[in-house]
Amino acid sequence: MSVTGGKDAMEPGFAASEIDTSKPHPARMYDAYLGGKDNYAADREAVRQVLRAFPEVPAIARAHRAFMQRAVRFLAGEAGIRQFIDIGTGIPSAGNVHEVAGQVAPGARVVYVDNDQILSEDENPAARVQKPRRLRSARMPLPDSRLNAIGSVAGSTGNDPALDSLIIRLHIETACRRGGALALTPEDLDPEQCLIRLHEKGGTDRWQPVSPTLMTHLLAHTEHARGSLDSGERLLRYPDGTPITTRRYDHLWKRLGEHLPWVETQQVSTHWIRHTTLTWVERRFGFAVAQAYAGHEESNRGARAMGATGTYVRAGLPEVATALSALTGERHPLAPQGLTTHVLALPGHRPPIRRRGTTRQWGADRCYGRTTGDILRGARRSSLCPPRCRSATCLRRTAAVFPSWR
Repeated sequence: MSVTGGKDAMEPGFAASEIDTSKPHPARMYDAYLGGKDNYAADREAVRQVLRAFPEVPAIARAHRAFMQRAVRFLAGEAGIRQFIDIGTGIPSAGNVHEVAGQVAPGARVVYVDNDQILSEDENPAARVQKPRRLRSARMPLPDSRLNAIGSVAGSTGNDPALDSLIIRLHIETACRRGGALALTPEDLDPEQCLIRLHEKGGTDRWQPVSPTLMTHLLAHTEHARGSLDSGERLLRYPDGTPITTRRYDHLWKRLGEHLPWVETQQVSTHWIRHTTLTWVERRFGFAVAQAYAGHEESNRGARAMGATGTYVRAGLPEVATALSALTGERHPLAPQGLTTHVLALPGHRPPIRRRGTTRQWGADRCYGRTTGDILRGARRSSLCPPRCRSATCLRRTAAVFPSWR
């Protein structure tokens, strides 16, 4: 191995008064073994002496580097890790952790930690490492057929299909984050009003409407399937009573990817379900209701974006419950009676008319097809629904396709 390149002691950007370039340093020597340029004459001379006694050292350094890169690829890929800490990193060089992780998962974040007294803050080579560019999210609302496929596979495969079906339906109905579902306790259930309390990121708590069907299965999961729980204990559990963790989600989506190739290809995750539900709500009930449905109303982000108008367009539990009723086809105790679609009675506008034998009529557009409530009851779709049906709960237009519970 020939040792060339490197830096001159007086190269601009490095102060000789602060860096003792007359003595070799292990980090710079390691950089020289790898063929890097962050080293000085003293480091290269020390490397030559080492090579005379141990000529295999560069191969060992490269093998060490290759192992690090393989480990990072595995963690960022198969294990789904998105945050890395590299302790004792030395001098960053080509093929470092942030570069390898970024190739597999562009959103991965890496923190480098080292204690090297020979470098000032301005001269630290790590300061020259470009931050990974935050790519635009590839998430998109899932179409009916794919959401239905997820529910079908989750409810028919794995070692606990009932638990996985419950998880999928919980996220579809509430659009909650993974942490909110994991933090649920028995005290967070309000069966009388069909509400659950979600503890989510940032220490926020909120009450979210759920359908009577989902509430029934949450109570059954708590009281019968998993045994009685004490106060404050996590609600979602395995059959042996052990609380589930994020690993359950990892295994669930890995299994879904094995049965549904597009899940693996597009890296579909629980947040895609949140995206799907919130998009469905926003398209049919507007921004304010979608914001409240997502649990964003307390942050006042929408109000800031709309200025003073944001003061008047906030939504509350009744509006969220109305959207949920349209989503599931089930009445909710907090939703105004008879409202399952978002209608504003404007002059000259014909309101929806109920007619026997129809799901709903909007002007001249009728829906004879099944609603999401029919889907939950396992009914088959009628062929009478027109291709351009505008009903808010028509199967052609709704993304709310849930696993059937009989």
